[in-house]
Amino acid sequence: RNVALNRPVCQSSVVAGGRPRLAVDGNMDANYEAGSCTHTNLDYSPWWRLNLTESYKISAVFVLNRKDCCRERLYGAEIYLGDSDNYKKNILCGKITASDIPSVKICCDGIEGQYVTIILTDRKQHLTLCEVE
Repeated sequence: RNVALNRPVCQSSVVAGGRPRLAVDGNMDANYEAGSCTHTNLDYSPWWRLNLTESYKISAVFVLNRKDCCRERLYGAEIYLGDSDNYKKNILCGKITASDIPSVKICCDGIEGQYVTIILTDRKQHLTLCEVE
């Protein structure tokens, strides 16, 4: 089941109406112009963080990438799970290792945590997510 739906979220910055809550609204439209995807500024190590409000055992994290352009931006994104709002104190669940994917499911093998952080570490880039489950 999707425990992320409509939960509290935040991200490193917001540009062009790409509010962080758009990644947990249940809208699977991956066209950014439809207003259903997040978008950060051109940040160094941009991040998006989900607060599940309580700890869950997470079997997998599903990420829907944008389809209209720029899919390669998500390459190298890291997904962390844990009970701290500081991702560095949490467990690395996995990394997006393909550069042109419409979506990806990262298996997390039951890592327990309240927070899910998706971050593009150590580079300057936009982070755009169309849905996270």
